[in-house]
Amino acid sequence: MPDIIGYHANEKIKCDEFIASLGKNLVISQDKQYLGDGMYFWDNSANAMYWKKQKERKRCFDSNVSILSCGIELENMLDLTDEEIIDFLEQQWNKLESHCPSEKIHNMGWRMNFLFANSPLMRKIHVVKAHVTYQTESARAGFWQDSYFSFSTRTIYCVKDSRAIKLPIAMI
Repeated sequence: MPDIIGYHANEKIKCDEFIASLGKNLVISQDKQYLGDGMYFWDNSANAMYWKKQKERKRCFDSNVSILSCGIELENMLDLTDEEIIDFLEQQWNKLESHCPSEKIHNMGWRMNFLFANSPLMRKIHVVKAHVTYQTESARAGFWQDSYFSFSTRTIYCVKDSRAIKLPIAMI
């Protein structure tokens, strides 16, 4: 049984291939800005719909953009919302940083890829969870006015290993 349901927006053909493989063939993003290589999922369909619209607006793909949902198991997860895990990741980086090519050190995605390639502990991770903040969001008023809630923070999951993918998998 999955721990969460994740939502992914991509070319329809790639989503179809992922579903046909029952989640074994991840749709890998060659991301260099966020969490490195992996298949990115949102924790709710509204965020996936936002990315679908962005991709359609930018005409990133020649084909239709679809959203799929699937179960994600979080047992082997690196949770970057946890301070202790953040400290652990910093320790891993400090051990390996001197071996990283200097031109790649300034980019988070490259650093994550380097850690996953060079740290035996990191290779056991199937999923990375993180919060990202989008500065374009405006403050809410009314009911939410003067509250501590943030509406510019989003939770993303980067699946690094297909063993984290669990049924059901469906197009939404």
